[in-house]
Amino acid sequence: MTQTINDVDLYPAYQYQGCYRLRGVGMIQRLTSAVFVVVAVASLPGLLQAQVQGPDSLILVKLYRTTDGPSWNNNANWLTGPVSTWEGVMVEENRVTELWLNHNNLKGSIPRVLGYLRDLRILYMSSNKLDGQIPTELGRLANLEVLWLESNRLSGSIPKEIGDLISLEQLLLGSNQLTDEIPEEMGYLQNIYLLSLTDNELSGSVPASLGNLPRITEMHLSRNQLSGVLPIELSNLTSLGHLSFDENNFTGPIPPELGKLTNLERLWINTNGFSGTLPHELTDLTKLRWFAFYATGLCESLDASFQAWLQNVHLVQSTGCTNVASEDLADVPLEYALEQNYPNPFNSVTTISYSIAETGRVELKAYNILGELVETMENRVLSSGMYWSSFDASGLTAGIYFYTLSVGDLSWTRKMVVVR
Repeated sequence: MTQTINDVDLYPAYQYQGCYRLRGVGMIQRLTSAVFVVVAVASLPGLLQAQVQGPDSLILVKLYRTTDGPSWNNNANWLTGPVSTWEGVMVEENRVTELWLNHNNLKGSIPRVLGYLRDLRILYMSSNKLDGQIPTELGRLANLEVLWLESNRLSGSIPKEIGDLISLEQLLLGSNQLTDEIPEEMGYLQNIYLLSLTDNELSGSVPASLGNLPRITEMHLSRNQLSGVLPIELSNLTSLGHLSFDENNFTGPIPPELGKLTNLERLWINTNGFSGTLPHELTDLTKLRWFAFYATGLCESLDASFQAWLQNVHLVQSTGCTNVASEDLADVPLEYALEQNYPNPFNSVTTISYSIAETGRVELKAYNILGELVETMENRVLSSGMYWSSFDASGLTAGIYFYTLSVGDLSWTRKMVVVR
């Protein structure tokens, strides 16, 4: 079987044996056990200087053509110079290891052959116009550590093959149109510490297997159509610092076992069908700073020690045992707030949380100490609610940076520190 990359027939077993036929333009031959070069490829300019092994360069050509490369915001050197000079492409030891293509106006579907970039560690393709389904072939990327596909137009199910990404540390699929249930296989992601599936159309219950993620520090499942009760297995996630299930269809009581999450700083469970009294075991969450449970059937315990604990937590709920229904949200108004990023200081990725009181255009931007813009994390109309954005400083030098939240004529700024 062969897979066609436009004018190229690519054999999946490329890393071990054989050669590759380019119809009408030449052949890629194996010169050593691992090094391949293009003998004659007149129709693919730049590949003669690619300086990468195997068909990595051909796969990138397929990506460029499939996602309307000529209309990208930045396509510097693509198809014209050595692959190592192509904008957003990182090459190490003659293999493509990183693709940085966020905010770049990519259109169309994600080509399946990306799953054959066997040394790829980082794949950033957020905030584009990608549509179609997430290719199951991405599950072949055994070395992948970062997969960001948020803020696109992706649809269909999350492929179960994502669970094969044994090296994955960050998975961001939020703000798409993904449907169906969260696959059980995601419980195999033993190295993951950041998981975001927010703002999709996911349904069904949360699989108990998500309680098998020992390193996870942030889990975001907000604004979906998830239902059922929260699995008690989530209490195994003792490294969690931020857990959000808000704006779903969950029911039943809050499991007392959540009191074992003693590193939790933010817990958002508002706007659900939860009922009963908040368990006293939550008082063991001594690090909790932001606890939102409005628009549920949950009641506060009137126990003195529970009430004393609540005094040390930022709450978005009325006091006592008064339930707050969705239609009564006007009685518990949100305020504009920009939280300190977490963690801080940080080495690579941090999370910025903020709340919006009224519907309006929201901008969240990061600046260096000279006041120069380094990234726009948010620029769209948001309704009243609580939100968060991830900021990746992997490509920045150590030092002090600032992030600013702007809504109309209002703005708030906080400082964050990048360390190396």
